[in-house]
Formats: sequence, C-alpha cells, structure tokens
Amino acid sequence: MPKRLLPFIPSSLRVVAVTAEPEHVTVLAVPRSAAACCPVCRR
Repeated sequence: MPKRLLPFIPSSLRVVAVTAEPEHVTVLAVPRSAAACCPVCRR
C-alpha cells in the first residue's frame, strides 16, 4: 500500500485490498479484533 495512504487507515483495521482507478481509490479493510468495546462504558 502506498505510504501516503497509511495516515488515513486506523490501526484497528487490516487492509485486505486496494484498488486504484483514475477517479478514485477503493480500500477494503476489516477489523483486527472480532469484538469491539462500547464507546461509552468501554466494555
């Protein structure tokens, strides 16, 4: 993946594929964790 895209990809995501077209770039990403914490209570 080009390094200039890295600042825009959160560390909580794993990039599976990147497709570049003349008009846009598509990034397919999946969460690194199977579960997520509640943003309010952190559980």
